[in-house]
Amino acid sequence: AASYGVLTGILVQALASVDELEFAEQLADDALHAARRSGSLLSYTMASYHRAIPRYHRGALQDALADLDQTMIASREGWTAGDAWGGALRAHIQIELGDHGAAEAALASSVDVPADWMEASIVQFARARLALADGRPEQALSDALAAGGQLEQGFGIDHPGFVPWRWTASLAAHALGDATRAQALARSGLERAQWSGIPRATGMALRTLAATGPDDRRIELLAEAVGVLRSSPSVLAYGHVLFDLGAA
Repeated sequence: AASYGVLTGILVQALASVDELEFAEQLADDALHAARRSGSLLSYTMASYHRAIPRYHRGALQDALADLDQTMIASREGWTAGDAWGGALRAHIQIELGDHGAAEAALASSVDVPADWMEASIVQFARARLALADGRPEQALSDALAAGGQLEQGFGIDHPGFVPWRWTASLAAHALGDATRAQALARSGLERAQWSGIPRATGMALRTLAATGPDDRRIELLAEAVGVLRSSPSVLAYGHVLFDLGAA
């Protein structure tokens, strides 16, 4: 498995989770060059998927989609083990682009993933975000809580740079009119983000707190988020908080 780039992919995922996007993308680029030299289809498609992760966070959405298109080559040849990972990331990108139909189609390839596999939680979190974007907050809250619970209980993972499920759960609770739960989730998300020390996580947690809290604190929290994200390579997150601050 290591020869197909699995270990490199774990490192790329970890680096992207802590906002080291330039290093993550360089590693994925190196893996792609190595795959071309070796002629390995699986190595090439895996490296393409991994390069899409930092590209997504830095806002290069069309480039990330182009990388994900390359991953479909192996899938068409019968190697479908990575479909759920790629489908979930494609769904996140399409949500950002406003194409919810394409996001739903991207997740359709992941329906048969066993519930105890990590990618089942990854897909469920993407479904939570899509449900929230579609105006189905009850489903979004259920899916986000389930994804977070499975990652923590099944794999010991509760990291806001990897799967920020609390933000989606908080926004869903807020949309359902449960202000107490929404604020509790938002504050818990901010605590985890500050524990991680990751600018992207902290900035987006502040954005969530601003969206679910009192109106009189919204501008203050969003201005703080902008300050945190100004030095981050996560352009997508930075753009979100700038937009919200301008609107506020």
